[in-house]
Amino acid sequence: MTDVPNRPVTIVTWHYVRDGAPGELHARTVAEFDSQLDHIAGNFTPVTLDQIRDHLRHGKTSLPENACLLTFDDGYRDHHDTVFPRLAARGWQGVFFAPTRSAGDRQVLDVNRIQFAIAAVGIDQVVRETRAEIDNARDEFDLPDSGTLYDTLAVAGLHNPPEAMFVKRALQTALPEALRTRICQALFERHVSADEADFAAMLYAGSDELREMHDGGMAIGGHGWRHQRMSELAPGDRRTELERSRAFLESLGIDTTDGWSFCYPYGAHDTDTVRAARDAGCDLAFTLEPRIADLAVDDPCALPRLDTNDLPR
Repeated sequence: MTDVPNRPVTIVTWHYVRDGAPGELHARTVAEFDSQLDHIAGNFTPVTLDQIRDHLRHGKTSLPENACLLTFDDGYRDHHDTVFPRLAARGWQGVFFAPTRSAGDRQVLDVNRIQFAIAAVGIDQVVRETRAEIDNARDEFDLPDSGTLYDTLAVAGLHNPPEAMFVKRALQTALPEALRTRICQALFERHVSADEADFAAMLYAGSDELREMHDGGMAIGGHGWRHQRMSELAPGDRRTELERSRAFLESLGIDTTDGWSFCYPYGAHDTDTVRAARDAGCDLAFTLEPRIADLAVDDPCALPRLDTNDLPR
């Protein structure tokens, strides 16, 4: 890789794009998304993943001023049904990061089990049930009581009140993985759906839809096998997440021999995670650090992105 000329790139990420979504999903309505695309058209020049690669690898000043890369996380069906045709109509490329578990295995991600349980019965009910499950499992997992955990974890975060952060922190990181999975599955089956495969088929784009999007000019990247926080995994588990992500992309017909892209679930990454991604053949990886990327300075395997909430709508 040669010296890279300074060229800022605004990398934006979206998740849900749908009408009528519960507030817990922090979705963009279709009208809001269209408005943001109009804003991008008037203020930025969308670029492709290969343009980013070319600029980084060869030091070419091939990127326009006000370059913008559009990314979409979690592989939702919204991306195939709503986003894909809108980007294609404008001649723009989106980069879509799909977890293997949801797109290939047709299982609902824990993060989505939590979201839809909250949407179904409200955050207070989910907090009560989560605390009850924790107290019932205290001896099995040698845990403090749920009140102590609540006081520790219920600290307001970006876009989320304390009680929501308690649920997210408890069920995404703080509790042992086996218990997290047990509670998420129980909440989902109790309040959302007993048919996980059917719900997954409605929520996520599948392999066929992802192939169609790739054939239509979109870029597809990895987003982990189980959508785990990569920085908190043991080295072997981290390698597995990356290897299975790469294998899934290859199953879609995507050539990964000269590099492939990855998005760290939840944006969670550290030095070891970035090194593991690079060792797995990944040449571009994306975080959720909210700032404009500087390709002359930023590690290509730790590129920052702005959330859709940071764009006008």
